[in-house]
Amino acid sequence: MASFVTSIHVKFKKDKQPKQISYVVKITPCREVKEWASILPIMFEKEGKFYMELLPELNKFMTESEQNILPFPKCYYAQYEIGKEMLIFEDLRLKKFKMIDRRKGMDLQHASLVIQGLGHFHAASSLLLKKNSMDDLKSRYPFLFCEMYFEGLVIDQMCAPTISTAKEILSKVGGHEKAINWLDKQQQNIHEFFEMNYASCPPFNAICHGDCWNNNVLFRYDEEGLPVEVMLLDLQVNRMVSLATDLNHFIFASIEGPVRKPNIGQLLNDYYASFSSVIEGYGENLPFTKEELVQEFRNKNAYGLIMGNIYVPTVIMETEDVPDLENIEPGKMEEFMQDWCQNAVTSIEKNPACKPRFVAMYDEMLEEGLFN
Repeated sequence: MASFVTSIHVKFKKDKQPKQISYVVKITPCREVKEWASILPIMFEKEGKFYMELLPELNKFMTESEQNILPFPKCYYAQYEIGKEMLIFEDLRLKKFKMIDRRKGMDLQHASLVIQGLGHFHAASSLLLKKNSMDDLKSRYPFLFCEMYFEGLVIDQMCAPTISTAKEILSKVGGHEKAINWLDKQQQNIHEFFEMNYASCPPFNAICHGDCWNNNVLFRYDEEGLPVEVMLLDLQVNRMVSLATDLNHFIFASIEGPVRKPNIGQLLNDYYASFSSVIEGYGENLPFTKEELVQEFRNKNAYGLIMGNIYVPTVIMETEDVPDLENIEPGKMEEFMQDWCQNAVTSIEKNPACKPRFVAMYDEMLEEGLFN
């Protein structure tokens, strides 16, 4: 959505022997849409500077903790000139990484690998925070504190309409009046909702991926077809916020209810174990207990649910039903979102994946008392 991804194939000679290699290139889509004009440069700078400036420092903590480096691809080049933004990465296909079907929820094995990757990532950033004041980090890495969600009417024109869509879907399903009333309140105060969830939240502050879901992870498999390694991609909305926002975003947007509900405890155990291994391996005390982590995760459930509203309908749409953002005309963002919302309602009505992916989120939160 926020970039165009392609490949570069290079043929060369080394020691007189013909060689070839490929790279993945992310470039600006150069859309003439005012809602994107202010945020695309921010997103490319966020991702490029994360890889080129911040990730090497985080990986030092991993090495000193006697852990593997963080699960991100290598980035070889970043350019931020407006209108010519570009990032060049290693091609993970050469290492047999592949994407899963975005329309299917992750099983526990896949989800656990992602959760453990996030645990290592957040732990390394927690160590960075132990060694630096927040003011120091704001000076050295200002992109972490530049929140693109408040630029270019993203919240008003892209997030708020998805809440209206959710209310329409739940009305058609029936029996979700409490959830609909709750959504009404969030929609009326949507800016305050995001400001609250993105506020500083010690001791849970961490550098967060910000957009961790099915489409932004790759897996490598063993000979038996089991996932053994994960790579996290697309750091275009990284931010310094509560680590529980990443956990909720991923768990709500990527896992079906029948897998999510009975395995929340296991996933949080896996996360805490991976987080702890880095902190303790570095010789530091843990900043919070497992019980405190669980409570913070619950405190951010509302955020996960709102992000699920945004992602799940698109995830389970058939490809032909997804509106074409590549060819959106200038000044047509509102019309595009209307088409998206209508297609989402229609798709969910006829799609058997509706209940386990979308409605299940609301059923679970009703049981948790979120709407009381």
